[in-house]
Amino acid sequence: MKKFKTLKPILAFLLALIMLFIPVSAFAADDGIIYSEGGKTLIEYSASLTDKKFAVPYGVEVIGEGAFAGNAYIESVTLPETVKTIEHCAFKDCTGIRSVLLPANLEKFYQCDNYSGGTFEGCENITVDENSRTYKSVDGVVYSKDGRKLICGESLPLIERIIYSIQKFLKNLYEKIVLFFQSGESDFGKIS
Repeated sequence: MKKFKTLKPILAFLLALIMLFIPVSAFAADDGIIYSEGGKTLIEYSASLTDKKFAVPYGVEVIGEGAFAGNAYIESVTLPETVKTIEHCAFKDCTGIRSVLLPANLEKFYQCDNYSGGTFEGCENITVDENSRTYKSVDGVVYSKDGRKLICGESLPLIERIIYSIQKFLKNLYEKIVLFFQSGESDFGKIS
């Protein structure tokens, strides 16, 4: 007890210092949802919120790292056209996620570091606005617009993800071999 009484004024002083250097306006909280100043970044959607659906407000440009992480209740998230970036692990461990609509203007989509347990782990239906210049979705799986790169395929079983990667590798290899023979040239000069 005596140690706590001694620490109490020190902790109060440290808290006062922190409050001096972090402006209150740096964050805006709205019933368990935290936005950056100006509302451009959704920083946190609390894991304790029990709403099944959430529409990110118009004007938000970034879904922050781990913003929805760990919320087991959320099932559907709608992102406005203003969202341009989804940071690492934004929806990691949101086991209830069933539907996310990615906007056409989405430019950057980061995955988590480990292949299993990605940004939308367990998500059954990720759809991309058909006007997107960067991504497309097929059966709830997100690919690059040209379909050559699997961006987010947590709804695919692991074996299908591996097969997809092998198929894409072989297709690219085939295209390079065809180009090599069509050009008639190699690093060693013209083929006779």
